[in-house]
Amino acid sequence: MKRKTCCLVSAAVLVALLVICGIGAWLWMAGGPEPPQIEVTTYPEPVDNTYPLLVSAAGALKPTQNEISAAYAQPWDKPNPVADALLTRFDGELDAVHEALAGDCLRPWVVDAMRTTPDPLLEIHHVSRLLCLAGRARERDDDGAAALVHYQDVVRLSQVLEKNGAVIHALLAVALLQMSARDLQRLMASGSLSEAQLQELLAFLDTVRDARVPFAETVAREWLLSDTMVEQQLAMAGRGGGGASRGVGSFMFRRWRRDAQFYYAEAITDGKKPYWERTYVPPEPSGMGTISVSVVKHAAPKIAQGDATLQGLRTQAAIELFRAREGRLPGTLSELAPDILPDFPIDPCDGKPMRYRPADGSYTLYSVGPDKTDDGGKLAVGRKRGTGALSAVSLGDVIIQSPPVTEDDDEQSSEGVQASP
Repeated sequence: MKRKTCCLVSAAVLVALLVICGIGAWLWMAGGPEPPQIEVTTYPEPVDNTYPLLVSAAGALKPTQNEISAAYAQPWDKPNPVADALLTRFDGELDAVHEALAGDCLRPWVVDAMRTTPDPLLEIHHVSRLLCLAGRARERDDDGAAALVHYQDVVRLSQVLEKNGAVIHALLAVALLQMSARDLQRLMASGSLSEAQLQELLAFLDTVRDARVPFAETVAREWLLSDTMVEQQLAMAGRGGGGASRGVGSFMFRRWRRDAQFYYAEAITDGKKPYWERTYVPPEPSGMGTISVSVVKHAAPKIAQGDATLQGLRTQAAIELFRAREGRLPGTLSELAPDILPDFPIDPCDGKPMRYRPADGSYTLYSVGPDKTDDGGKLAVGRKRGTGALSAVSLGDVIIQSPPVTEDDDEQSSEGVQASP
């Protein structure tokens, strides 16, 4: 009898614990306010979308990684037989890429694109490197105008990636922009572009800046992509396993989904502010919701670095256009606006003027970079921030243009490099 009573008591205790746990779990899931709604901007495909032509041309490019790396590692002004062979082999495909980028080229919304075809991100990266190699070949032939077309196509590719893209696409877009920037900076500084070509380049860069996708918009699409993946996991949890395990799995995914919506809403609100005013720090990764939003934390500095690179290119183009017209460098950046630049060039990383110092027919031009610390126009060698190859950011300044470094220059202090008034 006592044994039976003990069993009944144990069963009652167990049931009570299950009820308490169930109520607690329900409160954990349902308690608190509802997460705010997140508005996501996606762009409809144009009627005559040339993106399929771009994907087809990029897919037809089959260089090996060794070929691309060997060709790209060569100094731009030296003979490059590997690059010449690649450009001859893929001449038709590069023409098709240029035709696609000259048309109405819009990448479909990322989830829709992923359902129909794999993202051709590696192929687009190969195309960008080949375009840069083609531009360098034209530079060696003293054809700055043709070189400019190829470098601008790389910038257009970066635009195609970030529009309708999530964070991974925005990061690759920055990588492509920085890739073309190195060649554009050199081409502008060489003096081989005419006044008309510099004016055309500046107008192009102004258009690119005006069409730049806001960071908060990219974060919202990242949330929608993450939320769609959680939906798929919920569907899988609903189909597989036993009743208890299925219920627990579905329960956890729903909780993660709810948490993520809160985190992303805060990140989007903060992302609408200028980079130097943002304060939101996502929680440490502890579940699907926090892991996904932590991507935003590591992406923000890299995307800010891209904004600084683009602003620097605009400013350099304006400086070189001023020099072509006036026969001298501007004393300060104030001389550029409003006649050449429609607005004063502000550093997107700290909200202050881009740093500019003319000296002896050359000049230093830079942004303070994502760490918002003015290092006097120098990179912080060896210091990086970020967890992935695309999101890694070299701390220090984003240098757009600087005079050749001499031994004496290297010994001098960087004091005196000031923001232009």
